[in-house]
This record gives sequence, structure tokens and C-alpha cells, in this order.
Amino acid sequence: MLRVTGVHQDITNTVRKDDAIHEAQKKIAMLSSVTRHDILNQVTVIRMLFDIMEMTGEVPVDSDTWMQLSKINDSAITIERQIGFTRDYEDLGSQPPLPGSISGGIWWTG
Repeated sequence: MLRVTGVHQDITNTVRKDDAIHEAQKKIAMLSSVTRHDILNQVTVIRMLFDIMEMTGEVPVDSDTWMQLSKINDSAITIERQIGFTRDYEDLGSQPPLPGSISGGIWWTG
């Protein structure tokens, strides 16, 4: 004789919610990626114009204007670095963890 006991639960709504969340996350990631790309394009223009002014000598390097332009360029470099960080940070949780062993990185000291 065989006896089976169990509980049946409809998880259709849960699956739909999970799918909707996953789809929303993909859209947000795409929007973030496009926005980062657009910001970096503008930063590239700022840095390129600075380099052109530097190469042509159009603005004397000992002038107040040059000092202000240098600060603008430094800020553009900072923005570029921060945008790179946001990309790296976003990518951290977007992929499932890879299987592997950490034993090769553990050293015992006595």
C-alpha cells in the first residue's frame, strides 16, 4: 500500500511577481547604462576641449583662467572615475556567484 501526503500551493502569482521584478531590474540597468554613457560623452567633450586649449597654448598657463579650466578638467576626471565606480558596483550583484574553492587563498599561521 502506498500513501502520499502533501500540500499543494499555487505559486503563479509569486512567479509573476518575480518575473516582473526581474524585468524591472533589467530596464533600470539599461537606463543606468545609457545614462552613464551619455554622461561620459559629455565628460569626454570637456576633457578634449581642455586638451586642445593646452596644446594650442590659447590660454596662458599662469593665468587665472587656466587655473579655473584646470579645476574643471580635474572635476571631469573625478566624474569619469565615479561613473566607472557606479558601473562596477552595479555589475557586482547582477550575476550569480560562481562556484569555486577559497581554500587556495587561506593560509594558516602559527
